[in-house]
Amino acid sequence: MPVSPPLPVIPGALLQRHHCFVPSDTRFRAAARLLQANWRHASGFRSGSIPTRQGGHRRLGSMLTQADADAGGNFLSPDLARLAQYEIAYRQPGALVHVQRLFANTLSSQPLALNLFGPLKLNLELAAIVMRVLLPHADIHHVTAIHFEHSPGRGQAELTNDRTAFDVVITYRRSDGARGFIGAEIKYSESPNGDPIPAPQTLARLDDVAQAAALYEVPIQDVLHAVGQRQLCREHLLAQAALIRGDWAEADFLLIAPQANHLIVDAAERYAAFLKPALPGAALFTFVTLEKIIAAMGEAGEPAHAVALHRRYTDFGIIDRLVADDIAITSVRSPISALAVTGLVASN
Repeated sequence: MPVSPPLPVIPGALLQRHHCFVPSDTRFRAAARLLQANWRHASGFRSGSIPTRQGGHRRLGSMLTQADADAGGNFLSPDLARLAQYEIAYRQPGALVHVQRLFANTLSSQPLALNLFGPLKLNLELAAIVMRVLLPHADIHHVTAIHFEHSPGRGQAELTNDRTAFDVVITYRRSDGARGFIGAEIKYSESPNGDPIPAPQTLARLDDVAQAAALYEVPIQDVLHAVGQRQLCREHLLAQAALIRGDWAEADFLLIAPQANHLIVDAAERYAAFLKPALPGAALFTFVTLEKIIAAMGEAGEPAHAVALHRRYTDFGIIDRLVADDIAITSVRSPISALAVTGLVASN
């Protein structure tokens, strides 16, 4: 995979001017938050607010106001805003959907999932073309459905005996008529999360599934205890369990994230290193960059939507220009301070 140029360490004063200063943000998350604030402002939306521990509220550039959220502002077209409402109304029983985050938080991966896969749900022929590009090994004759926040069997003991679900599920028919399954996990600004260790009965079931498919080079406990691997392991094994149960003739687990989010890219590489060469009957793991999906969508016949996705989620050249402008302004006011900031960026 080509190495992305590093994103800048954004000066705190620049983040504060855009109401984007959050001390706990990673380097990528700070850049992604500022990019979302820039998109929000360019789209004509005002910044929303979040509660403070003191009982008040403070502005946050990556949030929409409630009025703009209610009007569907977090989605890239009216059709996608309506689709979001439909998905909320008809969500799978037990699905964990954070409605306020979906509609008001521009930084969340939940609206990204709708903005990215919503056009594919609305046009299944387009979906088949895009998915063939992303997973050329899969025999995708035609896509039959796309679901959001979905599990093939939430909590069922014969699967993984837990409530794990995928952000997006794509089902399809192969050229021989058999059914195929793709479960996708979408990350945007998130770091690899720290899911809890599974309960003993769930761990035993995960171990059974992993051994039945001969997925890993190491014991399942080693994978689950590795930093940032639990969610990937549990979702991969959910796809594998559905395959073993006979729900599908083939299955894939797909992880999607921006190329510049190196924490997720690194986690994907570490997870892939745990896997044995795939045997027949194994669910395959694939990491695909968000940029690749956007490009595939543009080449498949949705160039305008691809441009809108890139502008909102992956055009970090905007951040470079904001930082360059900030440094230029700072250098006029205080040359020594500007050189210090430049040196700090270079050293990181």
